[in-house]
Amino acid sequence: ATEDTLNQRADLLKDGWTVESSMRYTEPVSAVTQIMLRHDASYSENTSDKKTWDREMVFGNDALNETLSNEFANQYLTQSASAGINYEEGDIDLIASVGYQWATLQNDQRYPYEGSLSRSFGNLVPFARMRWKISRSKNVHVFYRSRTSPPTIDQMQDVLDNSNPLQLSIGNPGLDQSSMHFGGLRYSSTDIENSAYFFAFAGASVTEDYIGSHSFLASRDTTVFGIPLGAGTQISRPENLDGQYSFRGFMTYGRPVDFLKSNLNINFTGTLSNTPGLINGRQNESFTRSVGVGAVLSSNISPDFDFTLTSNASNNWVQNSVQDAYTTEYFSLDSRLRFNWIMWAGFVFNTDLAHQYYSGLSSDYDDDYLLWNISIGKKVFPNDRGEIRLTLYDVLGQNNSIRRSVTDIYIEDARSNVIQRYVLLSFTWNLRHFTI
Repeated sequence: ATEDTLNQRADLLKDGWTVESSMRYTEPVSAVTQIMLRHDASYSENTSDKKTWDREMVFGNDALNETLSNEFANQYLTQSASAGINYEEGDIDLIASVGYQWATLQNDQRYPYEGSLSRSFGNLVPFARMRWKISRSKNVHVFYRSRTSPPTIDQMQDVLDNSNPLQLSIGNPGLDQSSMHFGGLRYSSTDIENSAYFFAFAGASVTEDYIGSHSFLASRDTTVFGIPLGAGTQISRPENLDGQYSFRGFMTYGRPVDFLKSNLNINFTGTLSNTPGLINGRQNESFTRSVGVGAVLSSNISPDFDFTLTSNASNNWVQNSVQDAYTTEYFSLDSRLRFNWIMWAGFVFNTDLAHQYYSGLSSDYDDDYLLWNISIGKKVFPNDRGEIRLTLYDVLGQNNSIRRSVTDIYIEDARSNVIQRYVLLSFTWNLRHFTI
């Protein structure tokens, strides 16, 4: 076994600002049609200054590490002009436009060496939206839009991040902006007689020049992206890739439950996405699916007494085309009960009971826990403007925090330290003053 010590100090100073302008002109051409002209402009400037110092083991002096230090700035200017129509007659409301966007991206490196890179982009930016009022209680909304997004300064800054020596990362100043196209459909229906409600949504997106990750796993000592790597080390850099797409669906139905004096909502969700990446030069497709079902029961008993009971379950599948070992499936269930009671003489009682269950994580992380909070308060002052409250958090001492991250090169299950059982005494005073 070998040991190594890394003693460094890093400072990161980031700054940025954005200014935008928009001009619109609308001209009626008939009783139901309008022509629209529009011009938009945006300018943003960002700077990032990262300095890393190595500390000497003997004398404790700090020496600037030029390999891990960098000063970088970028400017992003966009201008777009568009023309469209707005048609509204009867139950149909239609807006459609097409525009063209010019964009320039200027990158300037100031340390450890000076250099600049400038690029220009041109994109069509279409937009369409239609609302159809089928009846007084039913309507359909269909829309399509596109947008461009520049890379962030973190993604472009050509400086090595060695905060995790076995998973290094570095920026890529040669990144292009990405372009996303998104379309969707919404349908809603209300049954006024039975106080029932139904809503459904479906949407899909495709991103061109998606900013993904190029990861390299060194099987032997080598140099990648100009960085010397030891065997077993990983390094990643952002890259523009094609092949990113996603689909999402959501549906909910709600109606009263008269004998409980409550409202019940049931919802279903589903997502499907494909995220491209590069692993040692080979394109990897990370295919993710998830389905979920949930229910919310909310009371409507009286102004002084109410409760809300929720439960949401989801199952997730992740499959990687290159790294099949990182194909995984996991399940989570989150249930919660909230109870509020305004008692006599201005006393208020609240309790919150939450249960979290995980399955499919690493053997040491499959867990379920119960989080229970209780509080009692007393309203004070005229008009109940003040409140003194005593709260006991995590009565059972089970509070936990578990998170799963799935990438194309690793699966990480992490548990974070959280505050468990404690008591809090608080005072709240609402300052209100209304004049007529």
